[in-house]
Amino acid sequence: MKKKKPIIAVLVGSKVSENQIAIFNSLSRLLSQHYDLHLVVAKAYQSGFTTSAKMCTYVSISKPYMLSAIIDAYNYFIYAARIRPQILYHICTPKRMGLIVALTGKLLRVPSIVTMSGEALHSYRYRKGVRKFSSFVGTYLSRCAFLLASKIVCIGENLKNQLLGRRFPASKIKVIPQPIDTLRFRPPADKNKCKNHINVPRDKTIGLFVGRLTKMKGADKLYSIAAKTIASTDGFFFILVGDGPYRKNFEQLDKKYTRCVGNVPHANIDAYYKAADVTIFTSITEGSWPNVILEALSCGVPVVSSNVGAVSKIVSNICTTIDDYIGYLTRKDYKLDSLPTILNEDSMRKQYLQLFNDCMYPHKKHQLSFASGMGINAGASTASPKNA
Repeated sequence: MKKKKPIIAVLVGSKVSENQIAIFNSLSRLLSQHYDLHLVVAKAYQSGFTTSAKMCTYVSISKPYMLSAIIDAYNYFIYAARIRPQILYHICTPKRMGLIVALTGKLLRVPSIVTMSGEALHSYRYRKGVRKFSSFVGTYLSRCAFLLASKIVCIGENLKNQLLGRRFPASKIKVIPQPIDTLRFRPPADKNKCKNHINVPRDKTIGLFVGRLTKMKGADKLYSIAAKTIASTDGFFFILVGDGPYRKNFEQLDKKYTRCVGNVPHANIDAYYKAADVTIFTSITEGSWPNVILEALSCGVPVVSSNVGAVSKIVSNICTTIDDYIGYLTRKDYKLDSLPTILNEDSMRKQYLQLFNDCMYPHKKHQLSFASGMGINAGASTASPKNA
């Protein structure tokens, strides 16, 4: 008789980002052989998940905030109570969704995992006005989620250190980078063919930006970089993937040198990396290793970046001023860095399998034999980016 696989119930809910879709699709591909992943998500977003995982979909609303959170919590709790999963999981910075997962775990007495993928403890430092107050609320919800969860996954050592500084126990924290699909994000066989595919000039250096066109993502700085680079050389072409309040600024630049394509589904985003000659990253705050940078490096594209999170550990071309960016772009002296080996498929799979095994069987004497069959040593610690 075929042995049933442990069930993991993942909450995405009614606030879904392309980043969440990418992470879940990668996790599903890595772990479907060993676990049954069940996704709980608002019906409006189900089409973005290219996965064979089972889905619980429901009709939700975006506003008002409290009512939408109650709908998310109700659907997740009812579904988890029905299927009785071995693990409850939330894959991005917690706030309300992570708190729902942790609370459900306490109520059902099921282990829960929440993720710290960004500056969850002090993102309010980068906000003003109403958004600052909203970030304060998000910080409070995140701290509650971390306190109630069985395990906390930090995507970088710097985030783990923030938790340790708040006296969260080290035994509760695991450092595992966010997974990416290295089979899809890989260097192209013919870059000119890729440029033709998205209709950008083959005779120009293609500079790519992927992200929200907001001040948090450094769009104001990016605008100055693009304008000054265009003024100093005609050999550059900027392509901007994403939307936001600064888009109107970029659309005023000469169309011979810039293009705003708006939001692109994550299933199609690799086409832009493969056509790019350099990726420009200008964010003013990040958790550790942003997916944009990892996906660019995986596609063999150099990255010119601000010094945020733990980016300087994997990227050589670090900038502190607008002139630094312009210098790299106009001289084309940026270095191509390698994707850290900790992110290869076998390494990522083992790290997540160890995490789930530790969560389900926290005491060695209770760990099941299936762990050894997956190449895991019971009780062994996972590698961290710092030691990779």
